[in-house]
Amino acid sequence: MHFITARHLLAKSLFINKCWDEFRFALDESIKAVEPNYFRIKRDHDEPAWRERAYCYELYHQLRCHLGKDFPYTLHGEIDKKNHEVICKEFEEKKCPNPDFVVHVPGDDKNLLIIEVKLSTSNKERAQRDINKLEIFLKRIRYQYGIFLVFGSEGDVPKLIEGLTIDEGPISEGRFCVLWHKNCEELPEVLKGSFQRNNFQASSKNKGTN
Repeated sequence: MHFITARHLLAKSLFINKCWDEFRFALDESIKAVEPNYFRIKRDHDEPAWRERAYCYELYHQLRCHLGKDFPYTLHGEIDKKNHEVICKEFEEKKCPNPDFVVHVPGDDKNLLIIEVKLSTSNKERAQRDINKLEIFLKRIRYQYGIFLVFGSEGDVPKLIEGLTIDEGPISEGRFCVLWHKNCEELPEVLKGSFQRNNFQASSKNKGTN
């Protein structure tokens, strides 16, 4: 019985890791595919503007396209967690959050990952609030992975990230990363955490030829 349980746990862990690698690869491709009109919006008689919501809507669209129908988890954007007993309890008296993106199995506790998105010119207080939110989801609400995604080319993003208090545990475990989508139609820069993109890309190509 113990042997079967151990084997089951190992298979579950390998499956979750595989889904994480698949999602991270799709996220990179989706970020690169965000078009200029959604990365920074042109305005009549005014300077182009950064708009987090427009960026997130386009990223959601690209993620749905790149993940495909066979991906075993569901992607939701700005899903309302209000009145969710388990989640609201963990945030105590704070407002129950609406994460920018969650990847999960609705109606189950199979939660793969959560993403929070912030503009590159965001202040430290707002960024820290999102980091704290991600850590609560990872530590207390059984989400396996977390991503803090910054987009935009303005502001001193490395300095902003260095000034934040971030638990290094999930980073060292490979469960948390900080990404910076600095330039349109380019891959994001990994500021914290890691992802062996080339290895996953090679394995994906080999899988497709078998």
